Amino acid sequence: MLYFLSEEEREDNYFRMYNQALRSELNERQVSFRDIPLVGSFYDQIKKVGSLRTRPDDIWLLSYAHNPIIQWVAQKPGRKFAHAHGLEASLFEPAVLEGYDLHEAKAFREYDGIFVNSEWSKNLIADRYPQLQADIVVSGFPFDQEAVRAEQLQSKTDNLIAFNQRFSLDKLHILEVHLAERLISAGYMVMHLCPRNLIEHIFGDREARALYRQGLKRGLRFVVNDTKAEYYRNLSRAQIQITTSAADTLSIGTLEAATLGATPLAPDWGPFPEYLPEIHLYPPYNIDKIMTLVSDPPVCKVDIGQYAPEMVFARYFEVMETF
Repeated sequence: MLYFLSEEEREDNYFRMYNQALRSELNERQVSFRDIPLVGSFYDQIKKVGSLRTRPDDIWLLSYAHNPIIQWVAQKPGRKFAHAHGLEASLFEPAVLEGYDLHEAKAFREYDGIFVNSEWSKNLIADRYPQLQADIVVSGFPFDQEAVRAEQLQSKTDNLIAFNQRFSLDKLHILEVHLAERLISAGYMVMHLCPRNLIEHIFGDREARALYRQGLKRGLRFVVNDTKAEYYRNLSRAQIQITTSAADTLSIGTLEAATLGATPLAPDWGPFPEYLPEIHLYPPYNIDKIMTLVSDPPVCKVDIGQYAPEMVFARYFEVMETF
């Protein structure tokens, strides 16, 4: 039996795409599994795990490797696997699971195998925790292109540029505001796409709130989306999408933009060189280079197919059958 411990799905997080893609693949492969959504209080989750009667040949798969529930899962028989998305090993974007204290090294030691989004992720873990190097497998993220394309509009808006990452320090929001000012002065329209709860976060954070107001003064439009479908439709209007952050282990927003026909631009380090052609990349923080790329956007196909769910989960099953 495979036990799938899935994180809570919300309109604004990526776990919905991940969880749905995995369930679909398990059903397609006719794999017997039990879905255990990690909802409710942490105490209730521990009770749920503790009540399960499991066997040594069972497999446990967690959708989020950092969840401290692994300390209780580790006491059950069977092999343990999980997907690590953000990483504390990153200097720029420590992994965060709201309401929990995370102990990355301690949690990771409990797994037989850990799947990561990129070679960049693997190297971060190997450098910080050399003893775990053999347990790390680059699988990519199961990115469902069809779900994204279903909401694609037929036409673009001339000279429209989108930012679609969090408006926060780790995503370099101050760089975004300065870049937006340059772009708007050059005649472009610039929008920042965000879910409604992000606006609430901005208003509750002094620094973000100040930069939000500066962005508005400079003509940056904040477009709030209540659903993923609305977000995809708005993103599909953009001709260019810009990632300022150097914090990602894989940028879902970049993949979404490329799928919807926008030209993605991103820093030339981290995981981005793994899936974006060189001509889409710029040196981090280099606004002049970004402006050059925007004025003459590169025309090059982005290889998103490597993140098709069936490709990613084929790597999962190869590993889980080997261990």
